[in-house]
This record gives sequence, structure tokens and C-alpha cells, in this order.
Amino acid sequence: MAVSSDLGDSLDVHPKEKLIIGKRLANLVLKHEFGKDNNADSPQPIYSYSKERQHEIRFSHSKQLRAMGSKEITGFQAKDEDGNLVDLKVVEIKGNSVILEGTRGSLEIYYGYKPFSRANLVNEEGVPVSTFSIKR
Repeated sequence: MAVSSDLGDSLDVHPKEKLIIGKRLANLVLKHEFGKDNNADSPQPIYSYSKERQHEIRFSHSKQLRAMGSKEITGFQAKDEDGNLVDLKVVEIKGNSVILEGTRGSLEIYYGYKPFSRANLVNEEGVPVSTFSIKR
């Protein structure tokens, strides 16, 4: 699967940047069928840990996470005590981990869970993280 959610448009569900999606699919084929040593897989959450008001999420398929376009990382949310989704701020990136400042008591963290998302977390190769939810 090649992630394309970062290429969407708020008014059109069909991404216009088809060449980028094609290149992502080609890189996956080169890696998984021909053994090329590249990091073509989308980073996936593999570990979640909470301490007081901070959450750490560690990802596979990444050595160094970053924001696409060197902006502030967006797209993380959690439910507050009333069940409303609230935005979480990224405090720090440590290699393949993201440290989030969050709400106390939230049991699940969401990424890219809006009808149209501007979530922008990618690995060192520029492969975007797909929509996910993870329990803390």
C-alpha cells in the first residue's frame, strides 16, 4: 500500500499528483520484489507510552521522522474527558519517536483522523505516515 493522504485536496477526493503515488508504488516493488535497500514502507506506530501529560509513540520503517516541508507537525489528536477530539502538540522528535503534549486520561491517540487532513509526518525518505489510532 502506498500512502496518498498527503496528496489529497479538500474539494476533490482524487489526488492530482499521480506521479508521486506511482513513484511510491515503484519504490515498494523495488524493495519487496527486487530486494533494493530503500525505506519505501510507510512508518507504522509500534509502541505507545504515556507519562503524566506526555505521550511517546515509536514508529517502524523510520530512522528519523520529520515534518514534510519542515513545518510544525500536525495531525495528532486525542479524546478529552468529555469525548471531544482535541489537537495534540508535538513537543519533540527523537529519531523514530514522537513526543506529544496531551490531555490527562486520554486512552487513544489519533493521527490524520479528519475528513481532510493536513497531517505531515514523514520518515527520512519522505514517505508519509498513514492514518492510525493507537491506545496508550
